[in-house]
Amino acid sequence: MPETSVPPREEIPEESTWNAESVFESVREWEEEFRAVEASLPGLDTVKENLGTGPGGLLAAFNAVEDIERRTMKLYIYASMSYNVDTRSQAAGGLYDRIMGLQGRASGAIAFLAPMVIGLGRETVGRWMEEEPRLSVYRHFFDDLFRRAAHTRSAEVEELLGMLAGPFSSPEALFNSLSNSDLSFRPAKTSGGARLEVAQGSIDAILSGSDREARKTAWESYRDGYLAFKNTFASNLSASVKQDVFRSSARRHENTLDAAL
Repeated sequence: MPETSVPPREEIPEESTWNAESVFESVREWEEEFRAVEASLPGLDTVKENLGTGPGGLLAAFNAVEDIERRTMKLYIYASMSYNVDTRSQAAGGLYDRIMGLQGRASGAIAFLAPMVIGLGRETVGRWMEEEPRLSVYRHFFDDLFRRAAHTRSAEVEELLGMLAGPFSSPEALFNSLSNSDLSFRPAKTSGGARLEVAQGSIDAILSGSDREARKTAWESYRDGYLAFKNTFASNLSASVKQDVFRSSARRHENTLDAAL
């Protein structure tokens, strides 16, 4: 019986793969930037102290925060490229886990911005935008921030909420690992008797194909693969819901729907 399978990564044409080298040329370069970003976080304390001194201090704070966010996102993109290619790779998983932890620490380190800007008051911020035109690009950010002022906590609480980004990424990481690494699916069968490998990279193509028998058997295989771990997936979903409830309560929303909106 002929069989169609998903090709291994090394057999895929280079033009069909991510150009990870355009982000960082090597893991070594990624490591260097990771350590540099990590070392720059304590320097935000000085930025924090000068934020309320005037328009220049506020602009410097935004520049510093945006620099941290841009650099951590670049680190994340490279790590997630490696991890999403093969979630079974321990090396890629290590990079991904580390950047999630750094993003949590960075979120905590920059969490001072929102409560301190709110503390300045809308009138002061408006006046400073007139004095420093480069602040005007943040006008929408300021408007949205003051709109959400009732749900913005103190700098200390915001720091703790920011630091939870790392630990709170566990349900998503577990779901991805289980779905993309540990689940196995029976081959689907076409109406002509050919076997089709069912995998995360092939299921959509099979289900959108014209062969009814292939669609039916592929869906049954895919469904049964998930049902075999239904209790684990349910527990993971429960953990995610509890996190949403916690965030909603911590930010003093009436419920999780209000928080999401």
